[in-house]
Amino acid sequence: MKINEIGDRTYVITGAASGLGRELATRLSHLGANLILIDKDGAGLKDLGADLPVEHTEVIVFDLAKTDEIKNRFENVFLEKKDKLYGLINCAAEEHDGFFDDIPLEVLRRNIEVNFWAPIILSRLIAPILKKKGDGQIINIISDMAFRTVPGRLAYSASKAALRSFSECLRMELKPYGVNGISIFP
Repeated sequence: MKINEIGDRTYVITGAASGLGRELATRLSHLGANLILIDKDGAGLKDLGADLPVEHTEVIVFDLAKTDEIKNRFENVFLEKKDKLYGLINCAAEEHDGFFDDIPLEVLRRNIEVNFWAPIILSRLIAPILKKKGDGQIINIISDMAFRTVPGRLAYSASKAALRSFSECLRMELKPYGVNGISIFP
């Protein structure tokens, strides 16, 4: 895809209030893309949204750890945008450091919900739309931690390794439909 083809396409970006998600949102906006920005940080999203064109930016404050609510919250949003919907960038991530026997299970579970299950659920909502169009991208921002382990970073490493495996399979399953499954390892 050429840069001049980005204009008027809609991208969904999770984790958009800060870091890489924020940078991607800013760059895609400058290239003319329409954006649906998702993050639990309402103040960060409001700040970002103030710098982007209102008519091309939709900001949704949502905690992706609430995986049981994702389908109900976003299914209609994506269907309303289906004609211009082009890409999903799963950039949201959480990292809670600690050794295995010190991390409360609810903290480990939250890492897995945000870093692994949320991208799967969002991908399942968007993939049928992109497959029907025969075009689009699902991009998962993973991490080099998916390939190596470091003591005290169990929750993050395990969730990113799972996302890496999912992403590899997703890429192969989407390819025949003209949809790109892309994994990025910053």
